[in-house]
Amino acid sequence: MPKHRRLVKITVVLAVIAVSSVACGGGKASESPTSPSSSTASKQFPTGTWIGTVTRPTGPPIAVTWVATRSAATDPSTSGSFSGPVTMTNGGVTVTSQLTGSLGGSNTAPDGGYRFNFNIRMAAGDAANVPSCLILTGGQGITQNLHDSSTSITTAPFQMSYYSCAGFVDPPFPAGCASAACAPSSVTETSQLILTKQ
Repeated sequence: MPKHRRLVKITVVLAVIAVSSVACGGGKASESPTSPSSSTASKQFPTGTWIGTVTRPTGPPIAVTWVATRSAATDPSTSGSFSGPVTMTNGGVTVTSQLTGSLGGSNTAPDGGYRFNFNIRMAAGDAANVPSCLILTGGQGITQNLHDSSTSITTAPFQMSYYSCAGFVDPPFPAGCASAACAPSSVTETSQLILTKQ
């Protein structure tokens, strides 16, 4: 066979092999656990009931129950946004606030999993037993490396503020003060949210 025909034949064979390799590689990439379709497909772990505590610098922690549901305004197959009532009990007094959270990253992200961000808020008037009480988180408590199979959450420290919440969280008396008349109306504490899935 002439030399130029052998070269043409070899070139065609190599081209066919290259095209086949690309096609096969493309199929495998779409099935990869880190591909966009699978990285956003579940984000299921926060839904349901979680119980635990909000830690406090002094005294016993505040008991917490959070019923988390997927946010209705987003696509349930890909949403990483969650919300729901959070019941908090301290010293025999119970109030109900709202906890909203969101997931960043993916179940198989390079950092090991989801990042969970959340906020707690209760407006004045939401709790009839402490009608002036306002509760806010300062910034966001963040948890790293969560997965669809996770059954516990322990956040990084965050600021929890209680305004006019005497009877639920009593601000400490300053030096020289021995009654509520001279006590501050608010207190901000460094806390952690610790939850276990039920």
